[in-house]
Amino acid sequence: MTLEYKLTTDPNTKTLYLQLSGVLNEYADLSLDDIDLRGIDKLVVDFEKLKYLNSSGIKIWIL
Repeated sequence: MTLEYKLTTDPNTKTLYLQLSGVLNEYADLSLDDIDLRGIDKLVVDFEKLKYLNSSGIKIWIL
């Protein structure tokens, strides 16, 4: 299973929502380098639909 994500923004609250689904491990391909965070005051990450999450996946994703 792969990692999928959905991005939505609420310009009224200046919030970016990142919804993750699938598997977040050391092989997950999640590059958020192209996301423009200008004008965003709040980032909400939704892990509810993840099937699997491990510490190696989080470490690679955060760094």
